[in-house]
Amino acid sequence: MSDLLLDTLLPLAGLLGAMYLTLRRLLRSRPNWPVLLGESFFLACIAGAAALVILGPFGWMGLFVGLGFFAGGATLSLRALARSERAPIPPAPPMSGGRQSILLFSAFNDLRDPVFVVDNIGLVVFTNQAALERLGDRLGSPCMDVLGCEPQRCYECPVRGDLPDAAAEPRLETRLWGDRHYEIAMHRIRADREGRTIILARDVTERIQAERRLANQDKLTALGQLTAGIIHEINNPLTAAAANLEVLQLLFPSLAGFVRQTLTPVDEPTPEAASRRHEELIRSAEDLLLAAKLDELPGILGDMREAIDQVRKMLQDVREFSHRGGEEFKETDLNKLVRLSLRMVHYELKLIALNLDLEENMPPVHADPQQLKQALLNLFINAAQALRNHGDPRLQVETRYAAGRFSVIITDNGPGISEDALKRIFEPFYTTKEIGEGTGLGLAIVERIAQRHGGEVVAENASGGGARFTLSLPRLSAQERERILAAGQTPG
Repeated sequence: MSDLLLDTLLPLAGLLGAMYLTLRRLLRSRPNWPVLLGESFFLACIAGAAALVILGPFGWMGLFVGLGFFAGGATLSLRALARSERAPIPPAPPMSGGRQSILLFSAFNDLRDPVFVVDNIGLVVFTNQAALERLGDRLGSPCMDVLGCEPQRCYECPVRGDLPDAAAEPRLETRLWGDRHYEIAMHRIRADREGRTIILARDVTERIQAERRLANQDKLTALGQLTAGIIHEINNPLTAAAANLEVLQLLFPSLAGFVRQTLTPVDEPTPEAASRRHEELIRSAEDLLLAAKLDELPGILGDMREAIDQVRKMLQDVREFSHRGGEEFKETDLNKLVRLSLRMVHYELKLIALNLDLEENMPPVHADPQQLKQALLNLFINAAQALRNHGDPRLQVETRYAAGRFSVIITDNGPGISEDALKRIFEPFYTTKEIGEGTGLGLAIVERIAQRHGGEVVAENASGGGARFTLSLPRLSAQERERILAAGQTPG
């Protein structure tokens, strides 16, 4: 009996252990473990019932058989679940060409941004619903009407030139449609043999308005810095002039007494009286010269005149620099703008050794002087701030003209620019300054101004240490070049 009990308990212990491990795996499996558990329990019930019928008096062994089926069935179910999870999901059956076209058409129509497709001669062949609602039916219209381009720009139209395909970075431009600003992205359709181009327009009005608000804030910050410097520069000559006026104020009573004494008539018009009067005037004049130092009077008056001229010149610079008006491109002396901008930031640069190397006899650049002054001012202030804590600050400013392009090169011996900052330095709102010291728009504004003039601004680390910014501009702006070509002339 004991041998039978031992032979029975050993398999029972093994079955209970297998059941425990199986239940543990079930509980740790996917959320559908109750289904697997139910299937295993169902198999166990069938096996137990069959054992009771077949074995009769030994039907209690059906318990062990059922437990065995329970453990084995659950284990097999878990293995089947693992195999099903590892098996790859079969791909969806390919759609027919017609279904693909319907899907793409629906996707483009559901986009909230306007989308156009333009053929290789510049005619619109497709628009989505957003474009239809924003600009009306433009099918068959020239793309220059949609994009708002001038007719003379067709010779350099990006739709006809080299454009990146959809796998590369898009060509970006900005357009104003009505009262909304749109960023235009142009892609060449890679799989299209007919050379069609897709044009996507994204509404960026809110972003541009935010940039303008912060740009105005940045200008106010720069204006505050300039105001402090201008007040200091005006205060110095005014202080000198005030000191000289005090000297003249002390001289005036003595001068007035001498003049009155000179003009007083002689009571006794005899030669002796006249001689005495003459001697008295000479002694008074000597005393006056000794006390008042009248021989220094021309120098005092000259210093006052120089101080007044300095103040007047400073006020003229402020008036010229702060002049505002519409965008006006005209022949501009680049060296003059550089000198004027440096004078405006003289206070910021007063502790910096400045080396000015301006190329002489350069032709004028066709540009908007107000915008260029703003760009130069931002670059000079940026350099001054980079050198603020430097022990031996030095700044070199150069102008060059070669191959029809102007360059303003600004090099400092500061800490330079980190690799991460070089990648993002012209991004709007990016700044390495402390909070409250800048909006991060100064250099972004410089880049925008350079682009408006058909130029560029490049930031790099100088070979000898420090940072170098190069503002490069063409001799003729894009607007002037279009005007000359429209007139049938050859641009220089």
